[in-house]
Amino acid sequence: MTGSALAFMKPDYMKPACTERSARMDMDALKREAARRALDYVQGGMRLGLGTGSTARHFVELLGERVRDGLDVIGVPTSEATRADAERCGVKLTTLDETPELDLTIVHQSPDGAATFPYVSPDDWTEVSREQHVGYDFVQFRPTPKG
Repeated sequence: MTGSALAFMKPDYMKPACTERSARMDMDALKREAARRALDYVQGGMRLGLGTGSTARHFVELLGERVRDGLDVIGVPTSEATRADAERCGVKLTTLDETPELDLTIVHQSPDGAATFPYVSPDDWTEVSREQHVGYDFVQFRPTPKG
């Protein structure tokens, strides 16, 4: 992913809620807010890596709203579920074979299941910003200049 900027989303552990249902609702609201904030990094013409999971689903839904309002982007889904969500939301799609360089990839710091993300080596990537929020953090990386 030469030339890519990476924003990592990390849900924070919540304090125990009064009920399991309210805890799920609070966590879902935090995930949607993290997805909304990730969308702030998206600009027209970008090639986006689209992650997998509930936060990524929120991101794709919100991205679809912006696409319907005229935003021109293309996405590379990481799963069939994300592909289906993106198609349903009107997001144009491609593959890594067709578009090997991405401008922005939205991933969860600790993916569930079989989803993985490679180690971010400080030799290859430089942290350029960090924002801490209630329930999630954003860390933006750029490739470390060689030479």
